[in-house]
Amino acid sequence: MKKLELIDDIKDAYRFWSVRILAFGTVVLSWLTLFPADALWLWAYMPAEVRAYIPENITNFIAIAIFVISIIARIVKQDNVKG
Repeated sequence: MKKLELIDDIKDAYRFWSVRILAFGTVVLSWLTLFPADALWLWAYMPAEVRAYIPENITNFIAIAIFVISIIARIVKQDNVKG
């Protein structure tokens, strides 16, 4: 089995868009999981017209979107990574 090796520019990982997107997604999904009452409060105060457009399983769509966007961000050339 091959030994796990980190990328050469690990100190610049915070500059990768894929890392930033995944960090944002982690914060959002963690907030929804840890504080469901806050999410319900937000849902209750949202206008009914807006709620009608949002599917019930929105958290699944959020998770999928975050992963897809981070994959795209990882394969796109990022000139500003080296500082």
